Amino acid sequence: VYISSQWIEKIRSEQPELREEKKKRYQEQYGLSEQDASLITESRHLSEIFEETAKLSNRPKKAANWIIVDTLRLVKENGMDADDVNFSAKHLADLILLMEKGEVNNQGAREVFEHIFAEDVDPLTYAKAKGLRIAPADDGELESAIDQMLAANQDSVEAYRNGKEKVFGFLVGQVMKEMKGKANPQEVNRILKEKLKP
Repeated sequence: VYISSQWIEKIRSEQPELREEKKKRYQEQYGLSEQDASLITESRHLSEIFEETAKLSNRPKKAANWIIVDTLRLVKENGMDADDVNFSAKHLADLILLMEKGEVNNQGAREVFEHIFAEDVDPLTYAKAKGLRIAPADDGELESAIDQMLAANQDSVEAYRNGKEKVFGFLVGQVMKEMKGKANPQEVNRILKEKLKP
């Protein structure tokens, strides 16, 4: 019987990636620790979700963290098997990117993820519906709130411009109060500093 080298290569290429190979690849390709790579590759199904999430978000370490910490915790709490997880990688990737853009904070993201895990909800739709979305600076809402706050606190504005820098914290607090906490503090700081320039 003659078996060609091409046929052997074809069979080899069709073989699924072995777990040890995958672990090594995750460490090299995604920069994961050996322990993280080991945890993710325990389930072929979860490793597929991880890879797709990493690809869509371009944030492999954050994708790994959501799989290892939150997904595995919810799997355990619900007495499930890892292969029963049925949320889409796209929804997890979208959540990671919402956090990157500062549109949802850590606490809000965890609430959103619990519903992604349970019902595979769209993260932005859910965050908006539940008031968990932090207004991005470019949607006008934050800038409008800052303008209103400055107009209502002229004494504090003048005090800041006259060198009383401690007043800045009060002004930031007033904006956060106006936005009911749904604003990115870094953006509030940045925009306020621009508007308070003499």
